[in-house]
Amino acid sequence: MNPSEHVPRILPLGQEETAPDGARFAPLHVVSGERHHIGWFRLTDDPWRVGLVEAGAVVDAGVAEARVRAVTEALLDRLRAADAAGDDAAPAPVGPVGSPLRLRVDRRRAIARLEAELRDI
Repeated sequence: MNPSEHVPRILPLGQEETAPDGARFAPLHVVSGERHHIGWFRLTDDPWRVGLVEAGAVVDAGVAEARVRAVTEALLDRLRAADAAGDDAAPAPVGPVGSPLRLRVDRRRAIARLEAELRDI
């Protein structure tokens, strides 16, 4: 077993947002094993421990709804464009992509999830 397989590779996709209570969130692309997780994450003091959250949870924590919507919509634009172009590449540290099919499936799931999250805010 390769220990590096258990360390997530994390690519920031936007700036960190801080809620009034100090909770920190950021849009990230996280690769754990072969799986790609794209969306809003709650950050911790340990840079390798992040938790995927819904966009609504970021708003509920006190980050401005307009800001969360704008960042999420921009992220969706990027994901849709990459999907439409058939772009299976990803920059370091999340690339190179070992399984282009896995990236395409996970990206499409992220698009669907983020679209639903926007509707629910």
